[in-house]
Amino acid sequence: MDRVECHAMVRSIQNVLLELLQEIDQVCQKHGFTYYLYYGTLLGAIRHHGFIPWDDDADIIMPRHDYERFLEVARIELPARYFVQDYRSDPYYRNPFAKIRKEGTCCIVPEHRHIRMHQGIFVDIFPLDELPCSKIGKWAMWNVPHFFERLCAFSCARLPRKIRWMEPAQRLWQKVFTPAVFARLTNKACIWFAGRSGSVMSVLDPDHYDPAHNTLPKDSLSPPRRVMFEEVELNVPAKAEELLSHQYGEYMKLPPVEKRIPLHSQGTVVDVHRDYREYLPELYA
Repeated sequence: MDRVECHAMVRSIQNVLLELLQEIDQVCQKHGFTYYLYYGTLLGAIRHHGFIPWDDDADIIMPRHDYERFLEVARIELPARYFVQDYRSDPYYRNPFAKIRKEGTCCIVPEHRHIRMHQGIFVDIFPLDELPCSKIGKWAMWNVPHFFERLCAFSCARLPRKIRWMEPAQRLWQKVFTPAVFARLTNKACIWFAGRSGSVMSVLDPDHYDPAHNTLPKDSLSPPRRVMFEEVELNVPAKAEELLSHQYGEYMKLPPVEKRIPLHSQGTVVDVHRDYREYLPELYA
């Protein structure tokens, strides 16, 4: 794929992501739910006033209370063309955080090609829990989700040919410990260990096991600021620039040209016009 084709593909993905972000924002504004753009989406909002030109995903964080309420309301109020995905709505979904996916689209990442879960284009929504003050509480908040993620990976993985003899044991494991079980346990553990009066928040994202990026001072978040993102206004943390400086260093400086590539759609089956179900016969053949 040449640079022109890559840019066109990324832009088409971004158009779907922007649509999803607008729908999420409308529900949150209507019901008073708090959310913030985060990761590269926040960087794009501040540096580019929209998507990073080569970015192909979108991320949001929400305080736990707002997160749980949002999911309940979104299942009812979002139009049928969107799917609210978490362990409660999709038994094959392995992540402990939620995604809002668009029906009629496709985003099948290589490691999920054999998993029969909903795989439309999506926005990630991560819950924010208060980080406990104790050392053991901090350790648990950072390590328990990662531990369950590794167990879930075994449950979901397609075994290499050289250890296919383990498939009977894996099938038994899968019947008892479904992906939804691990996602539920991870959320329960984070709620259990969460602090009550601390000054730091923790992002539940076991795929990015990095306390430096996944912990935020509480006073850096509220109140949310409205900033222009493409042609709409969305929420960012109150001290977005301080967070970006801590996470990325000189965040306003562009990376070298050779690094300006879409990271998430590499090797991924992406289609903004065809439903992921249309690709399943080819992938399972």
